[in-house]
Amino acid sequence: GTENIIRGDSPTVFRNAANNETLAKLTPNGAVELYYDNEKVFYTRGDGVQVQNVNGDGVLYVVGSEGNEAIVKLHADDGDDNADKFQIVSHADNYFAIQNFASGSFENNLKAFGNGAVELYYDNSKKFETTSTGAFVTGRLDIGNSSWSYPKALNVQGSSGAILALRNNDTTSYAADTNTSIELSLNT
Repeated sequence: GTENIIRGDSPTVFRNAANNETLAKLTPNGAVELYYDNEKVFYTRGDGVQVQNVNGDGVLYVVGSEGNEAIVKLHADDGDDNADKFQIVSHADNYFAIQNFASGSFENNLKAFGNGAVELYYDNSKKFETTSTGAFVTGRLDIGNSSWSYPKALNVQGSSGAILALRNNDTTSYAADTNTSIELSLNT
């Protein structure tokens, strides 16, 4: 069939051949609206675009081709500086990532694996990850301004042993081994 186009000063409307369903509206100096089954589902706004569903969840799909990623790029402040750029990526390797471009190439801030670990990064260096038995921290862990209730369990591991120092005000207790040192300070 032939679609009907209704042109006027405002807006231009595209309708189906039976003229009983709106397909799109284009308003000069205003919104572009797209319809699905006569319901407005996607439209431009003065501050961007909106996806909506009047009968359920509003869903936006970004689909990469077979073996490729799906990427949403976010650029703040005109995207004129590297630090303004971030991306959200669904990787073909079964993980989701939030990445920044601050150093001139994309680096990880967060990676989440399907049915698996969540990893947090500082300057593209992994510092924290969840495991099937809990969590693993690379580097120093400071805990402050928190309420502690006992009992607590802390497993400290190092390639050549570990030293654990627990401090609560002036009281210090040690669980000692050799070479590797991990310090946990309790600020109460």
